Amino acid sequence: MDTQMLPGPDSQLSSAFDTYPYFLAFYLIITVLFRDIFPKPSGVSKSSDPWAFHKYIDIVLGMFHANISLVLACRAVWNCGLTFGEPNNDYTNLTIAHSFGYFSTETIYSYATNTMDGKTLFHHISVLTAFIMAIWSNLSGTEICWAIIVTECSNPFMLVRNMLHLLGKKNTKPHLIVSAIFVISFIIARSYPGWWLVYRTWQAKTN
Repeated sequence: MDTQMLPGPDSQLSSAFDTYPYFLAFYLIITVLFRDIFPKPSGVSKSSDPWAFHKYIDIVLGMFHANISLVLACRAVWNCGLTFGEPNNDYTNLTIAHSFGYFSTETIYSYATNTMDGKTLFHHISVLTAFIMAIWSNLSGTEICWAIIVTECSNPFMLVRNMLHLLGKKNTKPHLIVSAIFVISFIIARSYPGWWLVYRTWQAKTN
C-alpha cells in the first residue's frame, strides 16, 4: 500500500472540495463542446429532435464519467485495500471529487433542459448526498470507491447500447452484443459484490 498519500496533517489535498471545482469545470466544458462546437452524429439535431439531442449530451457525459471514475476508483482501492469506516485520503478524495463534479453538471444540465424524470432526480440527489456526507465526515471514501466500481463497471456497455439505440442501430449485432455484456456485467456486479459491500459498510465501526 502506498502511504505517501494517506491522511495526515501535512496533506495539501486532504479535502475533495479542493479539486471539485476543477472537475465541475471539466464537465461543464465537455457539455459546451459537445453541445455547441463538435459535430453531431447524423440524426442528432437540437432543432428537429430536442429530446434526442439532450439525450446524446447525457450519454457523452456519462461515457466520460464511467471510464474516468473506474480508473480513479480502481487506483484508490489498489492503494487503500479493503478498508471500511476509515478516514479518507487523497486517492479517495480525488475519486469522490471527480464523480461529484460529474453528477453536479449532469443534474444542472438535465434540470435546465427539463429532461430529468423523477427517478433520475431521486438517484442524483441520493448520490450527491452520499458524496457530501463522505466529504463532510472525512470517512468511508474507500467504500465510495468500491461502490463506484460496482455500479459503474457495467455502465460503459449500457451507454454504448443507448448511443446505438439513439442512432437508429437498435436491431444490429453490435447493439445485441453490448446489450448482452451490459446485462451480464450488471447482474454479476450488483448481486454478491453489491450486497457484500452494503453489509460490510453497515458493519463498519464508524457506521
